[in-house]
Amino acid sequence: MNKLIGTTIIALFIFIFTNQTSAQGTSWSGPLSFGVSTGAAIYMGDLTDANANPWLPFSKDVNFSVAGFFAKELGPLSLRFQMNLGGLKGYDYRADERFSNNFYEYNGSVSLNINHLIHLNDYRNPGYNFYLLGGYGMMRYSSYLTDLSQTTTIREIGYAKIGRANTIILGAGVKVNIADRINFLGEFTTHLSNNDDIDTVIENGDNDSYYYISLGLSYDILGSSKGGTRHRKSLRWGRF
Repeated sequence: MNKLIGTTIIALFIFIFTNQTSAQGTSWSGPLSFGVSTGAAIYMGDLTDANANPWLPFSKDVNFSVAGFFAKELGPLSLRFQMNLGGLKGYDYRADERFSNNFYEYNGSVSLNINHLIHLNDYRNPGYNFYLLGGYGMMRYSSYLTDLSQTTTIREIGYAKIGRANTIILGAGVKVNIADRINFLGEFTTHLSNNDDIDTVIENGDNDSYYYISLGLSYDILGSSKGGTRHRKSLRWGRF
């Protein structure tokens, strides 16, 4: 089901873009870039239920993750291919249980420049933009469950055979040009998996997931995201 949703999200973005640009003869212009990011990887799953806080509805036991990516801007859209490396952990004091894991995830996503969408044909790049994104990923992980003191192993996933899950990725961010070809990125994404065993606990039927809250930098290899430029007149985004 997650795979179908992910494919639908990406296909919808691409359909909207190609439908507009093919009708207007738009050039597939925009910089090609690579970048890195790092930030908090925050687990959501069975072991967070007992520690639920309406103001902080996720695990307080935060881990860190890093990511590397390549991206290509296509007018108001951007295609990104990314690899995440990190770990997740969580606990349940009532059950005297704690889990920890290592994972990697490779994914593809499409983001939409909100500034461009609002201003349509009058869009001028001010040197920053807000964006929404959606994508699909494949996650691999090894997890183990212990008591809170981490002296007794209760259960393992992914050591004899690596754990596998597909993920739907949804999020938002901001991109700021800070120098010629160099951009700062702040981003929040949620990664919804199709499995309930990332924390080794299968209880209520709800699948596990995680948030990635990150800061990063990107460098434009070809072209530039430098502010103050105007997109080509042939880009008739928003003209129906």
